Amino acid sequence: MIRMVLVAVCLLSLHLSTAFAAADPVKSAKTVEIYVTDWCHYCRDAQNYMKSRGIAFTAYDIEKDSAANRRYIDLGGGGVPILVIGSKKMYGFSKERFEKILKSEP
Repeated sequence: MIRMVLVAVCLLSLHLSTAFAAADPVKSAKTVEIYVTDWCHYCRDAQNYMKSRGIAFTAYDIEKDSAANRRYIDLGGGGVPILVIGSKKMYGFSKERFEKILKSEP
């Protein structure tokens, strides 16, 4: 009986450690917004990258959403994509810069 309990505790412990290892607190703790257009391939690349890494984000199409367009202009406009990662802004997209900003944001 004790052996069965120990085995059950070990299996539960293994399951929990695997579940917690899979959940990356860096990804889930950040708010990520991206300002995009339909025709921008850098915008698609950024969105595909975030999806592939399981990073939650909200995309705003600046050509279809006037409120998003105003926020985009307030952010400096000039080109897409613009990403807002926590309190930091990123103009354009590169995986390396994105990861650096994502890791640096509290």
